[in-house]
Order: sequence, then structure tokens, then C-alpha cells
Amino acid sequence: MKATLWGFLVGILMPVFGVFIGLQVSPLLANIMLFPLLALSAATGIVFGNASGLQQILFILFSGASWALLFFALHRLRTAWQGKTGAQ
Repeated sequence: MKATLWGFLVGILMPVFGVFIGLQVSPLLANIMLFPLLALSAATGIVFGNASGLQQILFILFSGASWALLFFALHRLRTAWQGKTGAQ
């Protein structure tokens, strides 16, 4: 549960950091960080910058949910790996 909550919080902050990292550091890293937003924009045909305020909030919540799902899956894989190998 804690991993899912951390994933959601990271997913909420990821679009903000992704834009700045894309402008200052690496566009490739920004694309990875913004992948849920880019995928939802492509699926709906609505560009994130042209979306209404409610749609932008929904996009960001979708990003949070996507990252939470990723963190949950990674946590499950890690616990399964630790149970199988006995590693700490």
C-alpha cells in the first residue's frame, strides 16, 4: 500500500518535473517521465496544453494512477524475488 501511495505522489509531481527536465537536461528523459500524459493525449486526441482545466486535472490524476500501478508492480516483483531467493 505504501508503494502505491508513493507511486501516486510521484505520478502527480512527474509532469511538473518532466517539463523542466525536458527543457534543461534531456528530452528523452522528459518523454519517459511524461509517458502517461503523452499516451492519454494520443489516445484522446486532446493535446495536454489545449485541454480544459478539468481535463488537465484528469490527465494528471491518470499520470498518478499510472505511476502508482508501476510502483505497485515493482513492489510485488521485489517481494516475490526476495521470497524466492531469501535475499534481504
